[in-house]
Amino acid sequence: MPNSPDLRALCFVAVAVATMLCLAACGESEEARAARLVQERQEQLAKDQQERATLIAQTKAALAAQDKKRETIAAVQGQIDALAEQISFNRARGRDCTALEKSQEDLEQKIDEIERK
Repeated sequence: MPNSPDLRALCFVAVAVATMLCLAACGESEEARAARLVQERQEQLAKDQQERATLIAQTKAALAAQDKKRETIAAVQGQIDALAEQISFNRARGRDCTALEKSQEDLEQKIDEIERK
């Protein structure tokens, strides 16, 4: 009986069914793993995109602040230059320039403050 063809056929069918079940389970597991990996990759890409957008916005804001700072310094420097001309003009005529020189020093300090910010 142990060598019966029916028993061998039954064992063969049982092994084949067990193999098919294992392969089907592994296939589903691989599909689930692949889907999870795709989902993780999409989430990472979205996170990277958000970080890039944040960095771009921060860079633009920093550049705008830097431009504003340069414009302010240029305006103050223009005032300093105008005072320097007035001081030079008044000195050539022997006039007192103390108030103009004080204003010029104050504006130079203002530039120093702006540059430190």
